[in-house]
Amino acid sequence: MYKKFLNLFPPFYQGFRIAPTEIPKWLKEAKEYDYSDIKEGIRLHLNESPYSPPNFIIQEVEKYLSQGNRYQHPDLSSRFKELAAEYNKVEPSNIFPTPGGDGALRAIFYNFLNPGDAVTYNFPSYSMYSVYSTVRGLKVNKVNLVENGDWWKEDIDKLLDFAKKSKLVVIDDPNNPTGSPMLKANKELISTLAESINGFLVLDEAYYEFSGYTAASLVNEYPNVMIVRTLSKAFSLASYRIGYLIANKEV
Repeated sequence: MYKKFLNLFPPFYQGFRIAPTEIPKWLKEAKEYDYSDIKEGIRLHLNESPYSPPNFIIQEVEKYLSQGNRYQHPDLSSRFKELAAEYNKVEPSNIFPTPGGDGALRAIFYNFLNPGDAVTYNFPSYSMYSVYSTVRGLKVNKVNLVENGDWWKEDIDKLLDFAKKSKLVVIDDPNNPTGSPMLKANKELISTLAESINGFLVLDEAYYEFSGYTAASLVNEYPNVMIVRTLSKAFSLASYRIGYLIANKEV
């Protein structure tokens, strides 16, 4: 049966094998993601919206179901960039559509970093920062959040210290899972970080619609600042996998 399966592939692939010693230890020990559902209660660990997608969005999606054989829809991509640009008061050239906010993060970790590079992020913060750092073989600097009454705040001094040694600093703002505001689009803090880092400053604004502040306008002033957005939370489109990156058009 195995040989029959191999015959489906060109000769090059038939001779291809991965030696067990080439598989990283972390990958060998990796466990399958737990997709088991919760029958009662709210799935807080997934940070989903409890509301269904708006009907007008469902109706628009249904129009394209019969075109599922096509890989791309350039007209939709262009229109999305126009709408996202208008929403964020930037230009369409500043918008890069991605498969969810995770798609934007993955693009950053895979295209701007090499194994051994240093990345800095807060602890606790969004779990995928750790996942992508591990997969890419990055050196991780974690900056513990500091208690601030009922909230948590950045340890700015430590963050700046690590930023000077990092190729990437990524901050979820507001913070996930605490919900605490971090930089709050403070231009002075963001400019200081952007000028200190030897790489990129990424502000993950997955919960922008709940905070009301954004640093989107700074991407043209600071080319190494990027903003990650998602339509999974406020727009109830988690399984649709729609997100985007706001960045300098040169990026």
